[in-house]
Amino acid sequence: LSTDDDDAIRAASEGLRGGAYRYLTYLTGDRLPKKQLEHGTLVVHRKDAAAKAALEAGEILADAIVLARDLVNAPPNDLTPTALADVAKDASTKFGLDFKQWDKKGLEKLGMNLFLAVNRGSAEEPRMVHLVYKPGGNQKTKKVAFVGKGLTFDSGGLCIKPAASMIDMKCDMAGAAVTIGIVLAAARLNLPIEVHALFGATENMTGDSAYRPGPAITSY
Repeated sequence: LSTDDDDAIRAASEGLRGGAYRYLTYLTGDRLPKKQLEHGTLVVHRKDAAAKAALEAGEILADAIVLARDLVNAPPNDLTPTALADVAKDASTKFGLDFKQWDKKGLEKLGMNLFLAVNRGSAEEPRMVHLVYKPGGNQKTKKVAFVGKGLTFDSGGLCIKPAASMIDMKCDMAGAAVTIGIVLAAARLNLPIEVHALFGATENMTGDSAYRPGPAITSY
């Protein structure tokens, strides 16, 4: 790669990592690909600190994207609302992030009735998550917040989805996955900005307690 553009170096680094992505977690036997890309080499003609930082930034951004892809690809019986919240919790421990979550009792105490109504038909506990990266030092910084949708499966409840669309409803937590990746990338890049991620994680199912179309439900 012969360029003086740091953004191009970062993009190439990110593309190499992201382009090699495959979700192989549940593949066994003949389903496993016969060959896999084990490593890649990106040759850059520069050796200065800026080029190295661009390469590392690309890797960090790609790692965040890969995490989000893994979460979106995971089956909903494994990636429950609690499991999704645990991913954010584990990240907070690893990278020193602020983490807070609310379980069903906590959400009931807050009076978050609209969110709880979506959860009513599910046997899985809901979670509300707040994950925060704060840069070091006591200086005042800008703050940004990302809010992601975290429905680990959305059957549509009693307004059931059409059959052809149902299989992909495990992907309705992609927004939450992205918010986690954003905060992790911000922390690893040591950005001078305070970054918040908030998401509600639940299933929307057709159980006997599922809310009906047209009810009047009070909000938080």
